[in-house]
Amino acid sequence: AYADAALWLAALVTAGGLITFFTTREPGRIQSRRPGAIAELIAVPTNPVFRPLLLAFMTAYAGVAINSALALFYYEDRLAFEPEQTNIVLGTFLVVWTSSIPLWVILSRRFGKRRPAFYGLLLLGLMTTFTYPFFPERVLWPPLVAAVAGGIFVGSIILFDSIITDIVDYDEWKSGIQKEGLFFGYAKMGVKLSRAMALLLTGLLLEWIGQGEERNNVALGWLFGPGVGLFFLVGAGIFLLYPMSDRQSQAVQKRLKRRRNETERAA
Repeated sequence: AYADAALWLAALVTAGGLITFFTTREPGRIQSRRPGAIAELIAVPTNPVFRPLLLAFMTAYAGVAINSALALFYYEDRLAFEPEQTNIVLGTFLVVWTSSIPLWVILSRRFGKRRPAFYGLLLLGLMTTFTYPFFPERVLWPPLVAAVAGGIFVGSIILFDSIITDIVDYDEWKSGIQKEGLFFGYAKMGVKLSRAMALLLTGLLLEWIGQGEERNNVALGWLFGPGVGLFFLVGAGIFLLYPMSDRQSQAVQKRLKRRRNETERAA
């Protein structure tokens, strides 16, 4: 099924890129002289506003990667599920995760982005830590309920991407230079790096708890629970260091829009 999946994913990625390009085009803007590629590359990760968000982003996605890598082992070895039961739980999680995104968009418009992003990640960490180690074997409904709750909470991570746009606006307001490509490039590369390190860690942990019939399934449950939940909780704690409030972000956007209009009129 990998070849068929690759074709479908390629089509979705291509369509998504084209839709994004043609629906977000903006008129060109006059910019001040750029300080040089090296200076910009250094300035982005050392930005005091961006740095805590990047670290929280990377930590949360490390937890997502470990959860994904351990899921089959947990459900089939720790809970002794049949493949059909595992597919039901994982399918439910993916559907709820995707469907929850509009909910987090609505919450961010009602309460701002910062609070929903923090509480979503915090609740995800608490739910993961205090449920998965204690589920009984061969009973479907507890992990199914957890899949629904986890799918809702993990959808909050989408707000971290949205907060990056606020940082891009703040940086442009301060420096007069647009660096959205660099900010999102660092964020996505950071996520890929954290996921890679998390997968390496997962492999080492699986080796440590044993293979096949010799695997310590009790330890597997604790890895899938608190072991994963710890990353979400630490990510939520790091996110508390993010210094810019939603009100400040809105003020920056208004000032930046005013300056852009003045620049365009002057041109």
